[in-house]
Amino acid sequence: MNTRWKRIGQVVNVLFSSGLGYFVRELGLKWHLPFLKKLTPAGAPPSDLPVRLRKAMEELGGAYLKLGQFLALRPDLLPPAYCDEFKKLLDQVPPLPFATVKQVIETSLRAPIRMFFSSVDPNPVGSASIAQVHRATLKNGKQVVIKVQRPEAKEQFKADIEIMHYLAQKIEARFRDRAISPLTIVKEFERYTAQELNFVLEGRTIDRFVNYFAKSKTAIIPNVHWPATTNNILTMDYLDGIKLTDVLRNPEQYPRTLLAQRIADAGVDQVLRLGLFHADLHPGNILVMPGNRIGILDFGIVGMLTEDLIKQTLALYSALVAKNPAVVRAVLLRVGVPAPEADLDVFARDVERIVNGWYGTEAGQARVSEMLQELFESAVMHHIAMPVNLILLGKALVTLEGTCLALDPGFNLVQHTQSAVTQLLRAQRQPAALLNRFTKMSKQYTQLLAELPQQASDVLERVKRGSVSLTIHDTDIKHIGMDVNRSSNRLAYALIIASLLVSGALLIEVPPKIGTYSLFTLISLMFAGCLLLVLLVSVVREGTSPFDTHAERR
Repeated sequence: MNTRWKRIGQVVNVLFSSGLGYFVRELGLKWHLPFLKKLTPAGAPPSDLPVRLRKAMEELGGAYLKLGQFLALRPDLLPPAYCDEFKKLLDQVPPLPFATVKQVIETSLRAPIRMFFSSVDPNPVGSASIAQVHRATLKNGKQVVIKVQRPEAKEQFKADIEIMHYLAQKIEARFRDRAISPLTIVKEFERYTAQELNFVLEGRTIDRFVNYFAKSKTAIIPNVHWPATTNNILTMDYLDGIKLTDVLRNPEQYPRTLLAQRIADAGVDQVLRLGLFHADLHPGNILVMPGNRIGILDFGIVGMLTEDLIKQTLALYSALVAKNPAVVRAVLLRVGVPAPEADLDVFARDVERIVNGWYGTEAGQARVSEMLQELFESAVMHHIAMPVNLILLGKALVTLEGTCLALDPGFNLVQHTQSAVTQLLRAQRQPAALLNRFTKMSKQYTQLLAELPQQASDVLERVKRGSVSLTIHDTDIKHIGMDVNRSSNRLAYALIIASLLVSGALLIEVPPKIGTYSLFTLISLMFAGCLLLVLLVSVVREGTSPFDTHAERR
């Protein structure tokens, strides 16, 4: 407890020294300050609050530094000005002594280090607030790197997150009219940190990337060595390449356009085909390998997209390229959840402003990634909650496109990916894809039908208990029966017509053919047309179709 209060005192002192004394006073935290600082006037709220918060996070380090880096990726939690400022945070801390690193490895593996590694370089490749990385050689001679978690990291992060909860509650109670929820931020950060501190989860994620890119001739993902991997250490292949940051210092020595294309292909492929994407493809996480292949490192920040989100992402991307604000708005509202106070008309005008403003008369120069991010930020500003992974995708694409442009200033992501996107959209319309979606929908409806008896039983039980009251007259029952009978007949027609249309589409390449179309397709379409005509006549005549044998004639 004393350690916790000492850390709170340290946090409050740093906030005060960073020019945030106004908030220290308003939150009732001045009693954590030394005596002389308590007497110092707190001043007014600073005009450069994002900058001062960033400096305070840098000084506090650890979880606070990670909090800033996390928020830089989440414009749905903070205004863009804060996210942009927090992008400047660098996670560099003094390395641990090798004796401590060795102890962590041996404790995690429950064996002497020599049982797994023939050698470990005592000088770290990199050192950050959660872990540091060392080169090593396995007993079989394989070159690897070991990501070793700092022994105090879990406990320090846990303690700091408790303090964050304490401060967030203070802010929630004092500033009730804020648009930001500090408690929500802390809860999201706590969930994010729990994943980043578990190296087994990161290793499983890497395995998915390895399996997907196993046959790729342009991208390399380091394999995880599971016998030497635990929650606290992660052992992976060492990729012998040149960091892209070094390449950018002498870009004329490398095929810049080719490298930009391969980075773009790898990034977009992850999003649209794998549904799992590296969310931070900046130059420091990319290597140039022999043969101009690219190696991808550091999978601490990844996003996941469901099949439906991939479909909506394709639709959104296509609408942006086509400069169609109405479709863009429709897709955003399909994936987002508007709050009761959301003004959708104002949102529609904002979408139109963003799309038209970005394109103007130079459509080829528009950066679609930044347009996507601006649209997501607009949705959040208008109280439309977007899926977290879609927000992360916006940030990931901005970083990806920025990396490609750093290599090749003339690189056009839209033009380069247009072919791949067109192929995916065409594949979605293929008979096999349609049949697959139809099968999935059938399974969903089958499940609903299976649950229907139980749901009906629950409703009847509520009626029996008297918690549901119904007032139905005899004429009501008669009309309901007629309506249900008529509707069921029309539904049957509709299902038969739909089946004929789907069958015709699936048989379009089956011989014999008349012209370019299969005879079976033409027969199916003919019967569908006849039934559709009967259905339309039935609707117009209010149930007097010759097939409506139980309908009341008028």
